[in-house]
Amino acid sequence: MTRVLILNPADDVAVALEDLAAGATPDGLAVPVRDDVAAGHKVARHAIAGGAIVRKYGQVIGRARAAIPAGAHVHTHNLAMADDSRDAEIGATPAPSRSSPAPPSRAMSAPTAGSARATTSAC
Repeated sequence: MTRVLILNPADDVAVALEDLAAGATPDGLAVPVRDDVAAGHKVARHAIAGGAIVRKYGQVIGRARAAIPAGAHVHTHNLAMADDSRDAEIGATPAPSRSSPAPPSRAMSAPTAGSARATTSAC
């Protein structure tokens, strides 16, 4: 059985882990592959409307040039770079959660009289 990798549940595409033959339904994909897809290339997990944002890694990777049917090979022939900022999330820094500890301070304090650094003699 052939396999695909879904990097994020919100992704519109899956990555072929090996060459996929048209008509096969790889493990991890709910629809048959419509075209031969080389290993490492993308395949549509569901139908994608023309002009719609396409996500991989949970991030915007482009817009569909035209409607992309479920199971189709997704590549430069049907995917264009998204040239807008409405939904683009590339490079977005997630906000820290409230349960995350504060990052450690990089500031170093001077040694005090009772600290190990202050009382250690040089050899």
